[in-house]
Amino acid sequence: PDRQWMIDALLELFDNWDLQRNYSQWIGTCPDTVEAVFLRECGPSGTAARWGQRVSQKCEEIEGRFEAGESRSRIGLAATAFEEREGVTVDTRVEALCGGARQATVVVTAIVIRRPSDYATRPGRLFLVFGCRRPPRVTDVSDGRLKRLAGDATALCRTLMDNPIRKWVGGIAGMLGLGCTAARSLRATRHKSEVYAYQLFGSDEEIFPLAICGFRQDIDPEVTDFRAELWKPVAIQGIIVAVLEVDNGDPAIGVNVDMEYVGVEGYTYE
Repeated sequence: PDRQWMIDALLELFDNWDLQRNYSQWIGTCPDTVEAVFLRECGPSGTAARWGQRVSQKCEEIEGRFEAGESRSRIGLAATAFEEREGVTVDTRVEALCGGARQATVVVTAIVIRRPSDYATRPGRLFLVFGCRRPPRVTDVSDGRLKRLAGDATALCRTLMDNPIRKWVGGIAGMLGLGCTAARSLRATRHKSEVYAYQLFGSDEEIFPLAICGFRQDIDPEVTDFRAELWKPVAIQGIIVAVLEVDNGDPAIGVNVDMEYVGVEGYTYE
């Protein structure tokens, strides 16, 4: 909770473009932890009171943690360590955790999506979320099946986002190509007229289409996130997310996709 609060506070207190420039444009990455960025922007603790008591207390706490030896740079799973394999970029440490013998099963009750705010050039717009009835593998992405399904689903997703249908949906072109027989519109908890999501039903594949969701075109750039509750909870061991379309603000800049987070809420059991 504190980590998310620090991110929210940074976005509220400082210009988004400045934060993006300072930690991405010049060095290409952000090697610092959220705590280090927060202290650099809001601190030191002696002057942080101008931002309010909670910010001042957090800066003082972070200074103490750093003095005790906590790293200012991202380490462990928070630090990226990617390699290319079979045309897919992989973090082998995350892959090892996903393939563990005691992989937990998640009962999904909601889907959560966050994309960047108005400084992003290509925030994701349309998404196809696959559920995994077993731990996901690199070959699930590299063998091309999910890519073909995602390509086939783009027109269907665009239709459902731009011409939303309430409640149950069936018999729409493209749905059978996904191996699904029906879809159910989901209730978004924020920005209800700007975002839409549908849970998909009928596939018996191990890696199956779970939901289609996205943002309407030409919406307020500050509409950056939503949470949609599933019509029927689903037990899975992972998700794979296909970004089907982006809002292309400047075609001259080049190929890029801006996203922050796609995930699920629910509970786990082993």
